[in-house]
Amino acid sequence: MKLAIYHNLPTGGALHHLSQVARALHQAGHELHLFTPSCAEQKFYSFKDIILSHSQIQREKWTVSRPILNPILYRNYLKKCINQEKDLAEKINSAGFDGIYLGQCQTWTEPPLLKFLSKDLPSILYCAEPKRSFHEERYLKQIKAWPWWKKAYRLPTISWMKKGQYENIQHANKVLCNSTFSQKNISKAYPGIEAEVSYIGVDSDEFQPSKEVTKKHQLISVGALDPSKNHGMAIDIAGAINQKPEHNTNIKFEVKIVTDRSYGRTADELQEKAKALNV
Repeated sequence: MKLAIYHNLPTGGALHHLSQVARALHQAGHELHLFTPSCAEQKFYSFKDIILSHSQIQREKWTVSRPILNPILYRNYLKKCINQEKDLAEKINSAGFDGIYLGQCQTWTEPPLLKFLSKDLPSILYCAEPKRSFHEERYLKQIKAWPWWKKAYRLPTISWMKKGQYENIQHANKVLCNSTFSQKNISKAYPGIEAEVSYIGVDSDEFQPSKEVTKKHQLISVGALDPSKNHGMAIDIAGAINQKPEHNTNIKFEVKIVTDRSYGRTADELQEKAKALNV
């Protein structure tokens, strides 16, 4: 089959998974064509050896330039993204594809491209999770605690985006996810959307315990330096282990964080937490 692949992902697990799906489709004999905005990660995972073409739409990543006008400028940016995806959809619709497999979007989460695709073009969206800052309980509590001026300042754009995301995902012919946990979160965020669980496999020949490696007293936490990744939990665990009376005080558990990008003061806050817990 002639298949289109779309994503607007940064580096990380979702992109690695998408690259493995694409590689499996290629090995099965399918013809693949990649479509991305230019701000999507291009170098960390290479599709060059498995795709026949790569079409890009030019898009700069969002940056805050004038904070006081941020909601207005951001909504204008999002509208521009929608128009770009409409143009990209027209190109895909006219290319004679048998289907399209979509990863998520780092801006919209659920790509606006979905609603512009031809109804005759089968589409599969792999939804790792709804936008966490819009739906997870800890973020909802933070939003609820905002002062009235911040709610008036930010909530209209959030509500508009949530409505758009729901509209976008409804246009996918099939939605896949990685676990029953994600499946429940998707149903809660998007009523009526029945995601199908498609577990991410592990190559057990490559990833298995090594008897030759000496175990270290370390906890490894992987992911962007962003509050949503909750690296602080690893620090809490190490701190709790180190404080146990039965634990050998000469051996301290360490925490190592493997990351590719950082947001705000997350790195400083994690270091402060570790210092406070003597980790």
